[in-house]
Amino acid sequence: MGLFAAEMRGVDDQMVFRYGSDLAGLTDGHPTAKLAAGAFAVLIFRLARGENLDGALSIVKRSLEPHREHGELMHAIEAAEQAGRSGERAVDAIPNLGRGWVAHETLAIGIFCAMAAVSFADGVVMAVNHDGDSDSTGAITGSILGAALGVDDIPGSWLQPLELRNVIAEIADDLYEYRQCALTTTAGATTRLNTSGESTRGSSSSASIACAKAAKYKAIVRTRADVRKRIL
Repeated sequence: MGLFAAEMRGVDDQMVFRYGSDLAGLTDGHPTAKLAAGAFAVLIFRLARGENLDGALSIVKRSLEPHREHGELMHAIEAAEQAGRSGERAVDAIPNLGRGWVAHETLAIGIFCAMAAVSFADGVVMAVNHDGDSDSTGAITGSILGAALGVDDIPGSWLQPLELRNVIAEIADDLYEYRQCALTTTAGATTRLNTSGESTRGSSSSASIACAKAAKYKAIVRTRADVRKRIL
């Protein structure tokens, strides 16, 4: 949600927070989980717009304050910040923040690892080397550092063997640059979102490109599913 909103006009932190929280509520109704999703959306939103990590976290906490039942998450974020600034070793700090099985712990560990990291690789390695929900904390840390540092900071040795790397990169580009994509309505008309975020008429070729991309993604998903069935 944060990356999607970064190029939108007329959006503010509370709107991004609400959208992130509401989307999480589709699958998890726990108040802290929804608040953590909203906070994470604002964090990525601000980093993608060029804010540094300390500044983005300050905005996240301000966005969180008006919401009821924010105490558990606020405490987790502040504990992560304190650990990140203290120079405490990850092996000592992470257990004090939790194991990552619940939303506020996952976000706290991701924030700590991002703050303590000297590089993208350093942060992700810290985030996945503990005995909790390390895949989730690794994903959160990678998202934070990716938004802050950009793809150029990801080691080439990690990217080269990545399964479906080109597809993932293309989807990420489309998500960030979606305002330039053509959209086909149910009536068959084609619209395009221009640089101001307004809808304009587009060409049929633009619609064809959009449809081709959608078909390609679906075909890849079906292919992967077929492979898994054969393996199993």
